Amino acid sequence: MERLVRSEKMDADIDTFVALNNIRTRVDIEVRTGVASFSMTSPAGTKDSLVRVLNETYASLESLQARFRLPDNRAAFGETLGLYGEYVKLAVQYLEVQADVGIIQVEVSRNVASMLEQATKLSETGTRAVQDSSSTATMAALGVTALALLLGIAVALYISTSVNRQLGIDPGDLAVLADRVAGGDFDIDDGSRHIGVFDNLLKMVANLKKHIDTAQEQSEHAREESEKAMAAMKAANKASEEAQAQRNNILAAAERLEAVINVVSSASQQLSAQIEQSGRGAEEQAARMTETSTAMDEMNSTVLEVARNAGKAAEVSSETKQRAEAGAQIVHSAVNSIQDVQRQSVQLKEDMGVLEGHAQSINNIMAVISDIADQTNLLALNAAIEAARAGDAGRGFAVVADEVRNLAEKTMASTADVASAIRAIQESATKSVQQLDIAVQTISQATDLATQSGDALSSIVNMAEETADQVRAIAAASEEQSASSEEITQSIGHVTTISGETAEAMRQSSEAVAELTRQTQELSSLVAEMKRS
Repeated sequence: MERLVRSEKMDADIDTFVALNNIRTRVDIEVRTGVASFSMTSPAGTKDSLVRVLNETYASLESLQARFRLPDNRAAFGETLGLYGEYVKLAVQYLEVQADVGIIQVEVSRNVASMLEQATKLSETGTRAVQDSSSTATMAALGVTALALLLGIAVALYISTSVNRQLGIDPGDLAVLADRVAGGDFDIDDGSRHIGVFDNLLKMVANLKKHIDTAQEQSEHAREESEKAMAAMKAANKASEEAQAQRNNILAAAERLEAVINVVSSASQQLSAQIEQSGRGAEEQAARMTETSTAMDEMNSTVLEVARNAGKAAEVSSETKQRAEAGAQIVHSAVNSIQDVQRQSVQLKEDMGVLEGHAQSINNIMAVISDIADQTNLLALNAAIEAARAGDAGRGFAVVADEVRNLAEKTMASTADVASAIRAIQESATKSVQQLDIAVQTISQATDLATQSGDALSSIVNMAEETADQVRAIAAASEEQSASSEEITQSIGHVTTISGETAEAMRQSSEAVAELTRQTQELSSLVAEMKRS
């Protein structure tokens, strides 16, 4: 069943795969476990339930037969379905035999119990008869002791003989034999006479033993048939798995071969295109060789000219180096001069700061003078008022007060002029300081640029030296290249001949690749037929 589940994947039908898997699960859980656990004491309902499950699983399998499309899967499924049908038949027979054995065992137990009950009743009856006889004899002995005693003994012997004749054996021994039969020991014949209940018991035990032996033989036969069926199913599963594995191996090999064919086909197409392109290239190469020979002659002349120019360039590079070294010295001197100017500018900036401080001090002094002039003017005004009040006596004092007031006004005007001049000086000093800051920054930038110029000139000197070395090397290489050009011209003639031969070889290779492509197509068709089969 598991092999069918795996092989069904090749049919690419997920519904069939799920159905097979469900049937396999039901067979494992319900059928195998139920049949293995079924015993002689199982109720009849259990047997009917197992038979129903067996028939349902077989019908479910049979309904899936039409879904298998691949020939191998269809054949394997048919074989497995037949084996499972045989298993169902043997399982049903096994269940029926086990059920019959259970019925026989129940019947034997019932007969043994009945026999024991009958034997007990007979024993009790005999005992009561003996007791009754003994009681009667005792009572009669009161009247006629001897006659009653003889009569009692005779009656007791008769009853005992009658009971023993009916049982065929002693009641106690009969109870022991019944217990042995109930315990499963059927060998109870001790050689005594077969009469009465004992004879019936022996016949019943013989029939019971015969039925049990028959049931055991049938059960053993069913078990052997079941084991054979299971072995056949395992062998069929193993053979089917091996066949499926071989088929999978063939399919895998076919897929790998198909991949190789695709690679070879693609490579053949690419190779054919490359061969065709190489053939055209070889023909074009042969045509270009003549032009290359002429170009090599011209290149030889050019190389000689390059060698002469390289010598001159070497001389120019040496002179450039000398001039660059002189320029570096000049730039170094300029840097030193600019640094001196920068120091002087910083000092001038500091002096301008001091000047601005002095101007501020003068401004403070002029503010004091202006305040004094204001106070003097105010005092002169007060003096004029007092002189006017004094009349003629205060005219002289009024003239003095008026002159003092005029002098105070002139002082205030002069103070205002001086303040304006000082403000102008302060503004000029401030602008000068700002200009000096700009000048200091500009000088600092000029210093940096001059330093960079010196470094650049040093680099130019080094580069000029390297250029001179390279130019000399170019001159030497040009002379060597001129000698090599002659050899190249000779080799071009050989290459022209080889190009013709290569073109012919490319044509033959193209024909071989076309044949390889045709064989690849035939092989691809063969692989496709293998996969379809």
